[in-house]
Amino acid sequence: MRSSSTPPSSYFWLTLLACGIFTGILASFVDVTTELLADLRFGRCERGFWLTRRVCCLEAFNSSHCLLLEGGWKEWVPSSDVDWAAAFASSTTIGLFFSLLAAWIVRSLSPFAAGSGIPEVKTLLSDAELKGFLSGWTLLAKTSSLVLSVSAGLCLGKEGPFVHLSCCVARQLLRLVPSLRKSPLARMEVYSAAAAAGVAVAFGAPIGGVLFSLEEVSSFFPAKTLWRTFFCALSAAFTLQLVDPLGTGKLVLFEVTSHHRWQIAECAVFLAIGILGGVIGSGFLALNTAVVKIRKSKWKSFPVLEVCLLSMFTSAISFSSPLLLSSGTSFLSSLFQECSDLQEEGDVKEWLCPSSSHSASSLIFVLFAVAAVKLILTSFTFGAKIAAGLFIPSLCVGGAIGRGVGIAVQLATSDGSTFAMLCASSTRCILPSLYAIVGAAAVLAGVTRMTISLVVIVFELTGGLEVILPAMLAIVSAKVVSELISGSHSVYDRVIEEEKYPYLDTKEDLPDTIRTVSDLLSEVDLFVVSAVEEVEQLKQKIKEVKRKGEAGVAVVHSLTDMAPVGFAFISSIEAALASCGEEERFLDNEELCIAPPSSVGLRRVAAFAPPRGMRDSFLDLSHTLDSAPVTVFSYSPLKDVLELMRKQHRRYVLVLSRGRVVGTVSRLRAVEVCREERALAASLRRAEARTRGESTSVVRHFVAFASRMLKCLLPSRGRNRRGIGDDGL
Repeated sequence: MRSSSTPPSSYFWLTLLACGIFTGILASFVDVTTELLADLRFGRCERGFWLTRRVCCLEAFNSSHCLLLEGGWKEWVPSSDVDWAAAFASSTTIGLFFSLLAAWIVRSLSPFAAGSGIPEVKTLLSDAELKGFLSGWTLLAKTSSLVLSVSAGLCLGKEGPFVHLSCCVARQLLRLVPSLRKSPLARMEVYSAAAAAGVAVAFGAPIGGVLFSLEEVSSFFPAKTLWRTFFCALSAAFTLQLVDPLGTGKLVLFEVTSHHRWQIAECAVFLAIGILGGVIGSGFLALNTAVVKIRKSKWKSFPVLEVCLLSMFTSAISFSSPLLLSSGTSFLSSLFQECSDLQEEGDVKEWLCPSSSHSASSLIFVLFAVAAVKLILTSFTFGAKIAAGLFIPSLCVGGAIGRGVGIAVQLATSDGSTFAMLCASSTRCILPSLYAIVGAAAVLAGVTRMTISLVVIVFELTGGLEVILPAMLAIVSAKVVSELISGSHSVYDRVIEEEKYPYLDTKEDLPDTIRTVSDLLSEVDLFVVSAVEEVEQLKQKIKEVKRKGEAGVAVVHSLTDMAPVGFAFISSIEAALASCGEEERFLDNEELCIAPPSSVGLRRVAAFAPPRGMRDSFLDLSHTLDSAPVTVFSYSPLKDVLELMRKQHRRYVLVLSRGRVVGTVSRLRAVEVCREERALAASLRRAEARTRGESTSVVRHFVAFASRMLKCLLPSRGRNRRGIGDDGL
């Protein structure tokens, strides 16, 4: 990483303030546009097609009354005039058009606009280079595709992609501040703050956004970055509150207020929900990984067609239940509210609250079925070539399961039931909405492995301290169970592995290996250029290096002595050569390149280290050179070199032997080595277990975990009640 002068502190604050403000404005635009287009799938407002259904029906008593008002809401296909098939056809056709347009925009403008963008942000914040990921075209494509894909009714969310969008906004602002843009450390700080601002506008949780940036995406987070990140997240949340795009005074639609004091006996149920959330999260990872493999092998050439098929299939399934037909945020908002607080009349409230027409047992079955369908649809949708988030679908799955469990517990503690004595002293003993919140947090923790930041996000969403302990129990148990079943990697880590991004996780232990750097060098070619090269010869070497997939070359004094001079990235060399043009011209020393005058009579050459007194006779490329690269010896332990690259965020290191350059190790190659060593270690463990006749199934892991927990909780023999052995003190 190049050293650079520290930018002025005022530039930081102004950039972070602007990033927060523009992120809040962009989030408001996405919220309003998404709500409008989603409503247009079913009808329009007679007073103006640009009005959402919620705004159009402000003067109505309910949605049925709004359909009768003059200038109210009019459906494209009134249910009283034609059958169900016509309404299904109109909604599916509009949704299919939105999906087709969303996929076409991603394919045409920027492939980086697909997905949530969080895996790429994690890679970017480890000081890796993803060219075009934060470009203006990506910002435009991501915003457009996100609005269209959510409006199409696909099983995805818009909250996760806000992290990517906020980083794109930060990148455009950095273009205006060269001192920040040219400093790698400053860029990483700004992107960390932008990621926090994205979560702040997604959940209305600025503190949770700061912790998310610290816990999940940032590899470089010094103490001074904490306050700067909070300032950016706070400015984004304040802007969103000031604009108030929803017109409700809430930062997000599913924000609720919960101040219910639960019973101590409910902790066992909260723990069970967490275990179930971990199992569901692991199941989602397994199913999504299988879908991704099929997508890469068979559907890779038809991304737009795949999205269209997903849209039609989702529409067909969604029309089977009003709970599936409603949007993710409105469904989640209904799950988080008690029946007395629900304002929706009709099918949604009817299927969330026991009534004379639907018994509690039938509601439990329906909620579990809805959760299963949403889980399967999300597994197929996440990874398609459209902008798609994972937070809201995961929360919906967990919320439906949690509310179903809450209704079951409410039924078990009702008058005359088995556990009626638990609620003898309270009329509102069991609240299914609390269980929905706990279940939502558990499933999201099982999928993403979020812990501390998720607890704080739940607190900021509900505003109740009473929710923290149940959420903590569920989140911790979900994380432990999911890691026991499917390992420590979250869904975002799986994406990084599938796409082979150069990401070195600073929170994970490096694999044990006895290999040295010299073992690694024998597997790759050595690419070097001398300090003075002919231009045509340099271009040929660049082509060869690019063909091998390397990002840069080592620069040596000469090919004879191989003494190190520095390291140069291919992109920088190509940009410098392109700026010179084909014609020779003599420029001032302050310019990028200097061509020799015709009187010298030398062939045109390029120099990374021009000799003294002869600078004007060379094409100067020294500004592309990192003259102080990190160097290691060829006999250095490979694990130490990987640790060096990970902690110092190095994209490469030069390998020396007796003062001569013998190779380079890039970040991408280091990541490949880590994956190879972990896969080898896992295969050896499985082979050893088979040799000893042991099972490597999930059951063995779970039994071992349970036995360890029992040893910790139960007193051992020979110890008295104070925990002191017979020998005493």
